[in-house]
Amino acid sequence: GLIVVPIVMLTEILIGVYFNLSYWYKLTEQTKWGAYFSIIGCGVIITLNILWIPKYSYMGAAYAGLVGYALMTLLSYIVGQMKNPIPYDMKRIAGYVFLTLFLYLLGTQVEISNLYLRLTYRTVLLIIYVAYVLKKDLPLRKIPLLNRLTKS
Repeated sequence: GLIVVPIVMLTEILIGVYFNLSYWYKLTEQTKWGAYFSIIGCGVIITLNILWIPKYSYMGAAYAGLVGYALMTLLSYIVGQMKNPIPYDMKRIAGYVFLTLFLYLLGTQVEISNLYLRLTYRTVLLIIYVAYVLKKDLPLRKIPLLNRLTKS
């Protein structure tokens, strides 16, 4: 059953992104859009569950949720940009998405039979991602406590 975890976690991330994108229709008092997106997403999830669960079992349900929430997130972003444009840094967001996918594929496609070596390898990939995030968005010298510790 562990194979379903990355799909479910990606779905949870999309739910979080959707939640953040939903503020435009709350701030502009156009909450009807939230109902539209929810109805569309629910319809897609139910339809795909009916089609995919008999054939793919719980993996079908996981992918149905992923597709439904991805659609809701995309619709909220597109309509939100038309109704209340927010200049998101899509280049930076895409960079994070592609780096994540690349490191995930490196972690899953490289076959290492020894458990400890595999865990070490995947931990190094995670450290690479964290280092990238720290370098790009959270320079450690700007954190007051850490800045004082490095000067001592």
